[in-house]
Amino acid sequence: MKEFIIKQRIVSIAKIVLEESELSAVLEVIKTYKTKPFKGIKAFFQLNKMFYVPRKDPMFSQQKSGLVDILNVTPVEEYWGHLQNALIYCRYFVTNTDLNQTSRDFIRRSCDYVENCAKYLLSSLEPNTSLKYPLGRIINALKRKELNIPIDLLEQVETFNKEIYTEAKHKHDLPPGQHLYTPDEAFLIYFVAKKLGCKMRELVKLSN
Repeated sequence: MKEFIIKQRIVSIAKIVLEESELSAVLEVIKTYKTKPFKGIKAFFQLNKMFYVPRKDPMFSQQKSGLVDILNVTPVEEYWGHLQNALIYCRYFVTNTDLNQTSRDFIRRSCDYVENCAKYLLSSLEPNTSLKYPLGRIINALKRKELNIPIDLLEQVETFNKEIYTEAKHKHDLPPGQHLYTPDEAFLIYFVAKKLGCKMRELVKLSN
């Protein structure tokens, strides 16, 4: 089995955002994928159904089991379908036979989910605010004291934006045949992004 190939800065962000048990579960999925890709992908979807179940949110559908399957949710408002689309498209990337080729796209969609959740949160607090700004400016708007958004969450999203999203979105000057991210990093970043997005969406419910 190959060694895990995950940049230290990505591991550091994961350790800040994820609980120890959550991180261990994700690493187990990565380990399985390395030796048995099909079984690893199945484990990915199984973990995804149980991973970080948020408090009740009108944008989520609750299954009878009480678990939320983020890849099979119908949003209440069509416009905010973008929240789901970012993760729904991940399904196609993760089942691709060559994750080396699709890891960046997988990560971009995960990052898009975080950005859309931040915009969803801001729009719920300030309906007249323009959302045509990048994630960095949205975070700065959410930092205003009167909005009472937990600073630790915003700092995590800000770090995620600077260390992962900006690079995934803008760094294209790579030599032929080289890839910006590994499949290991794609799996890990997906779950970090999912948790950050879900935590922001919890705040939408609490603010209403």
